[in-house]
Amino acid sequence: MAIEVVSKSERETPFWTIGIYSLSLFLFCLTIFASAVLFYLNERASNKIETLNSQIVELKLLEVEKKFRQKKEMIEDFQTLLKKHKTPSIFLSSSEGLFSQTKKLAALIHPYVQIVSLSINLEEPEVEISGATKSLTTLAQQLMIFEQEPLVKDVSLSNFSVTREGKLDFNIKLVFDPRVFASAE
Repeated sequence: MAIEVVSKSERETPFWTIGIYSLSLFLFCLTIFASAVLFYLNERASNKIETLNSQIVELKLLEVEKKFRQKKEMIEDFQTLLKKHKTPSIFLSSSEGLFSQTKKLAALIHPYVQIVSLSINLEEPEVEISGATKSLTTLAQQLMIFEQEPLVKDVSLSNFSVTREGKLDFNIKLVFDPRVFASAE
């Protein structure tokens, strides 16, 4: 028996198969290329996000630091105001003892003198008192009390009048030694 070798004729591959194969190969290469591009863009975007986040943190720190400086300046300004602030309420509070010891106006007021109004000028250490009393003797004693006080530099009486009820209305201007208000700070 003899073996016959018969050559098979090559079958031609249809055009559409070659087209599909070529298209598949092209799409495969395009997918790999697109993946590489997307990977690159993803890395670049991640780096950009990290950079922007660090810039945001820096800006927030700068903003917080700026607010902190503003608050610090406000506190320092307020401290300066408090140091310069004079409190005449200490001067006006009630006291027991001599005026030169307590520096409280109540120590200088005669018991029968009624103060109607009071005006204090801290810059010029002056006090203007409007008051009333029942007798001229009491008013004279009040003026003597003011004049005998060493911390009172000047006493002046003005607008002296008698009311219908028989009371004496008066205005007195007192100029104090600056130390009186300096101790009230």
